[in-house]
Amino acid sequence: MKITVEFDTDNAAFEDNFSAEVEAVMERAKFLVKAVAHKHREDPSNVGEYRRLYDTNGNGIGKVVAE
Repeated sequence: MKITVEFDTDNAAFEDNFSAEVEAVMERAKFLVKAVAHKHREDPSNVGEYRRLYDTNGNGIGKVVAE
């Protein structure tokens, strides 16, 4: 299984404190990795299982994908 965490940092949430926002997004991603990995293990044919990532302003910025 391959797990990819991908997100964009080109918005206002990252302007004031870039490091803190990246850390917050990665904390959320940590829980999403568990979710997509569990779902993929239940059904390996379910290729591309993913969950959306959001910044602290609630904007969709990326995703966590299990392949």
